[in-house]
Amino acid sequence: KHRDAELDGDRWYIVKRWLDMIPGDLQQHSPNLLLARAWIAHHEYQQDMLVELSNKASRLIEQEGSADALRGEIYYFQGIIHFYSGNGKSSLQLFEKSRALFPGNQRHVEGQLELHLNLSLYMVGQKDKAISQLNKLVRQMRLPVNIFTSRVVAGLAFIHMFSGDLPELVEEGRRLE
Repeated sequence: KHRDAELDGDRWYIVKRWLDMIPGDLQQHSPNLLLARAWIAHHEYQQDMLVELSNKASRLIEQEGSADALRGEIYYFQGIIHFYSGNGKSSLQLFEKSRALFPGNQRHVEGQLELHLNLSLYMVGQKDKAISQLNKLVRQMRLPVNIFTSRVVAGLAFIHMFSGDLPELVEEGRRLE
């Protein structure tokens, strides 16, 4: 619970500090702690560690029959692994499975998920759908800018940048001013 509040504030480094105080053997037996460590690996772009941590957490979740939100995080990390391997179709499927399992109260997860799900749509040739979905989320957003907002706008900015739509890219940047 506390990790979500810190991650929602984009303070993953605090969660890392907390985890560093917990003995490694205790972390290895807790899906929550393994997933918290996976978020740190994700923020530090440590893909190999992300694979290892998500696989361990997945095995524990299967043994324990843990909550859907944890399964949603596993699908998210599996999607990330496929995404950064260039497998747009499989990453999209995993992100969609992940989205279906989230309770709607983890803004950091939802923001990252929408960013990568819509970039996956772009990867598989569905640029218009990705832009439409992200614009719909932008219209629903409220100020102040938070981690969810920044990830949604980043998704739009990346798609415009990858497409060479520079005026639209500049416009997306202005949304966060």
